[in-house]
Amino acid sequence: MKKLICTIMVLVLSLTMSISALGNNRVVFEFEAISDKSGYVYLKWNNQSLNDPIQVTGYSIIDSNNIKVSYRTGDEVLNNNRILITSDSIEYPIRVILEEQQSSNKKLIDLPDNQMSKNHIIHLYDRGVISGYTDNTFRPENNVTREEFATMIVMAAHYEVESNVDSPFTDVSNDSWSKDYITTLANKGILAGRGNGLFDPNGKITIGEVIAIIDRAFRIHSNDTAIFENPTGSHFTIEQGNYTSLIRQGIIKSEDHFAKPYNPTVNATREDCAILLSRALEQLYEVK
Repeated sequence: MKKLICTIMVLVLSLTMSISALGNNRVVFEFEAISDKSGYVYLKWNNQSLNDPIQVTGYSIIDSNNIKVSYRTGDEVLNNNRILITSDSIEYPIRVILEEQQSSNKKLIDLPDNQMSKNHIIHLYDRGVISGYTDNTFRPENNVTREEFATMIVMAAHYEVESNVDSPFTDVSNDSWSKDYITTLANKGILAGRGNGLFDPNGKITIGEVIAIIDRAFRIHSNDTAIFENPTGSHFTIEQGNYTSLIRQGIIKSEDHFAKPYNPTVNATREDCAILLSRALEQLYEVK
């Protein structure tokens, strides 16, 4: 079933995260679009076992593309985790800055210097797609495995996880932590194996594979960005049009290190995955 979602970029002022760990206790958000000028922001705990109250204390319009939402947590606050944001002056995509009042959380110690990269990493963190290492690092240059990225896609798209289906791959056992995520995407036709019944869950995922999976999973409504590169070659993302599709949808930019010229076989880093997936989630889109 298709689900129409209008998503917003998020910044937060104090946090920890990583791509593979999903268990940190933190406040994340969901957004329900009402119109192109309004929507509800819902705050919740990433760890569903937590039930401490979350109180949204207000929001302010910084400019047409930036809104700050403030909140508090703890036993002493009222449980009011929703706020309606509406203004004729806002324009999508909107960046929301989540600010916890009296927060004592630590900041990541190794976020990239590039502000754009920081914003995208934090966006995924606040959506609950990625979370942090215990040493407050993100490790942006580390490679991402195929099973890690499968998990990110399922979390980002809010797919219902198929937990009672046997693994279609001989190298993904039914008791593997990633089996349900991999099986969910395989059954939707979003990812495929390496052949001969193998998935290679611990193998490093390439930029080309990341691009193909995002293009299969998300249908972006805006696709009018000018094509800055139309590469030739035999790579499947060129032949199938995945690369130029993500350019048209504003997900791949000319400044990306793997573009101009396109290099689909380079291993994707955590920073790469965060940037590309975040750009998809800030659009108006449907999921397969």
